[in-house]
Amino acid sequence: MSRILSRVILKHRRKNATLSALLISLLLLFMGSVGMLMVEPTDVEVGIKTASDAVWWTFIALTTGSGDYCPVTTEGRIIMAFLTIAGVGLFVTFTGMAATWFLEEN
Repeated sequence: MSRILSRVILKHRRKNATLSALLISLLLLFMGSVGMLMVEPTDVEVGIKTASDAVWWTFIALTTGSGDYCPVTTEGRIIMAFLTIAGVGLFVTFTGMAATWFLEEN
């Protein structure tokens, strides 16, 4: 059974890696949004107040490392630093996958 599973995983490495990277991206988006909603105060004038604000902020933090809102708590800044580093890693991963796809011989 394990040999069959190993063959399937190795045969479909690219598909599995792409799905894994997409799953990690969605997980980071979800966890970052929930984390920011938990640690950031909602009573400040400019900040993350709603779930849609948190999702948008997390998406921007993952893709560019900056955003419309700046975290005001230490915990929020730590989350932003982690998301920025993870976003760079995901960008490199997707770029490598695209390069492999362009360079492979058919």
